[in-house]
Amino acid sequence: MHNIVKKLNHNYYDLVLITSIFKEMYFLVKMINTKVAWYLHADPVPILGESMCRDIANLCSAIISVSDFVSNQIKKTGSKTKCFTVLNCTDLKKISEEIAYDHKQQMRLKHGISNNEKVFLYVGRINPLKGVKELVQAFNKLDNANIWLFIA
Repeated sequence: MHNIVKKLNHNYYDLVLITSIFKEMYFLVKMINTKVAWYLHADPVPILGESMCRDIANLCSAIISVSDFVSNQIKKTGSKTKCFTVLNCTDLKKISEEIAYDHKQQMRLKHGISNNEKVFLYVGRINPLKGVKELVQAFNKLDNANIWLFIA
């Protein structure tokens, strides 16, 4: 960690972007002589605890997260650092409507799903931080036989 700090402090950078969630980040961020932004793909509170998240966030110039949920989790810690949500996304315009429709129909046929049934799709890592368990629990509470949940 000292080598990382030494290399970062040896050169001039406008901003250092950190994408990790580990408790040593507090000391790393504190020792870097430039602005730091914390880029979060998941909620760090279950891993680091509220006070550590607040302390790290308060050392940063900005928090960038992939969801409002994660931004709100940081705000709940009492951090005063500005949070920005930058959603992960896909450019659906690159998939023609005809190809998309044909693919949907093939998938419905393959899995025996009629056109009047709704399909929900989760694509991502199966990891407690991603909330897949909570997604399945919420889905199971729905009182509707005409819906499907696919997890990929």
